[in-house]
Amino acid sequence: MGAAGEVAQGGPLTSIGLTLCGTRIDRVVFLGGEARDTGLCQSLASGLRLPAKVGDPMARFLTSGKAPMGLPDPQSPHPGWAVACGLASSPTDL
Repeated sequence: MGAAGEVAQGGPLTSIGLTLCGTRIDRVVFLGGEARDTGLCQSLASGLRLPAKVGDPMARFLTSGKAPMGLPDPQSPHPGWAVACGLASSPTDL
């Protein structure tokens, strides 16, 4: 059984406390290609007893409402673009 199964069944992942660096975690945002698996996301959110949503890293780039030619539809979420958007918005003078 993977981590998702353990969380869904109230396993050890839910007993560690829902805090990060002393800050209470109050929601879950799913990113990446697997975020499109609604069953997995619902299972994890239910097991963690937290509200959840699929994140859209493209939202900050597609603000005009109409996507430039070749880019995805701005009306639907694009969780699989998380890494590309992060790299594109990173400083180039590292």
